[in-house]
Amino acid sequence: MQIGHHQSLEWYDAWTLAAILAAVPNGDDVSLTRLIAVADGLNHAIINRSELELAMGRLIEAGYVRITASGFAATSKATGLNVQGVGSYIQRVSEAIGARHWAPATQIPKTTAASYVTVEAYEQAVRHYVKKHGV
Repeated sequence: MQIGHHQSLEWYDAWTLAAILAAVPNGDDVSLTRLIAVADGLNHAIINRSELELAMGRLIEAGYVRITASGFAATSKATGLNVQGVGSYIQRVSEAIGARHWAPATQIPKTTAASYVTVEAYEQAVRHYVKKHGV
């Protein structure tokens, strides 16, 4: 899917959106800590700050996610996606939004931008998640 300035949605955009949708399927707010926890549950990995930062930018621009006072929320465009079918939930979300698929040679993104997820907020959320769940 092409959005904005011809950016394609990436596999970690689908992972991020899948976590938001799984955390609060009705479009309510999800905190950063809850988003990290659900993303870990879906993919058995803690999503990194760069993945979140870059994903949020593209997902907001594409109209799938909005920022709220307490975190993030799926828009009606996202909650209206047809994610039924076979395969993992992340895979079904990925197909629904037209995101690129993950491959072993895929580079992990890096960014110093902090428009949506600051370093401090991310580190605090991860610490809280790890402490609460003993990860």
